[in-house]
Amino acid sequence: MNQPFNAPQSPNPMWPAFDAIAKAVGAIGAFIFTPPAHHFTSFIIEALFARIWGPETTGLASVVWFCLLGYLSYAIGRAAVLAALLIGLTGWLMRMALV
Repeated sequence: MNQPFNAPQSPNPMWPAFDAIAKAVGAIGAFIFTPPAHHFTSFIIEALFARIWGPETTGLASVVWFCLLGYLSYAIGRAAVLAALLIGLTGWLMRMALV
């Protein structure tokens, strides 16, 4: 008989909450950071694509670059918030253990 696969449970019961907070802040950061980053960097990507593959590829390059910047800013924001939450939790737990 096939047994259903049970994913291992996280040792930290707060992990789902931390993950949800990190995802929300990462999405907000991506929403805020992506357009200015695209504005200041798209001309570099467009010039590169125009020189290598021709000027007709600059529109596609700009759209792909916008998507990549959005994902990158989301991933960096999520990782930073998650690290800050875990470091803060560790510091709080250590303070409670030493009191």
